Amino acid sequence: QLWAVSVLGTIATRSFVDVAWIDVRAGNGGGGAATFGRGKNRRVGPPDGGDGGDGGSAYIVCDAQQHDLAPGQNRFRAEHGTFGKSKKRDGRAGEDVWIHVPRGTLVRAFTSEHRAHLHQDVSPLWTAELDEDGAELMVAKGGARGLGNRTFVSGSHRSPLERVEGGKG
Repeated sequence: QLWAVSVLGTIATRSFVDVAWIDVRAGNGGGGAATFGRGKNRRVGPPDGGDGGDGGSAYIVCDAQQHDLAPGQNRFRAEHGTFGKSKKRDGRAGEDVWIHVPRGTLVRAFTSEHRAHLHQDVSPLWTAELDEDGAELMVAKGGARGLGNRTFVSGSHRSPLERVEGGKG
């Protein structure tokens, strides 16, 4: 969960403050495949499992054209990476999500448990201010891709069954 606060302007010594709660999640990495090639006159061939794709990350970007924190939605999800396939085909990486905010936005990060206890003066995990146009802030990192069984082939281990799942985003 992220808490975003933006000071928009001052009229007669009063500041206008726009506050928005947004829920941001990164994508998980895709798992690797444990497959074996086949061919004409060959029942089982060499390992050919592809690696999974990286999970997408979430970024907040300072945009001078943006004037308020009303993005039209409050949940942002980056894509998960896809799984690896046979024939040495790697999975596709998940798309990143970009959240545009106005200049001067103060971003505070809380976990979902913190949000329920905000009336008890809970301090944020971290705080950042976006005051330059084009400034980027990664708020959720995507998971690492998994490895397919072709990665584990060696001279002494010719037919590995191992594969690695993708990491959590």
